[in-house]
Amino acid sequence: MEAESTFIMVKGSLRLTIPNPHRKEISIDLLTGIIRQAGITKNDWIKNEV
Repeated sequence: MEAESTFIMVKGSLRLTIPNPHRKEISIDLLTGIIRQAGITKNDWIKNEV
């Protein structure tokens, strides 16, 4: 299955658009960094407290 070129992550009222021009899997480290840059802690994301 081919990866999408853009991912949309939705958690509560927060929506993050993650571009993926190479259409490869995105690492957990990259997702963690994006969530951190959005001002959300990893635990809050997991618990859906945003």
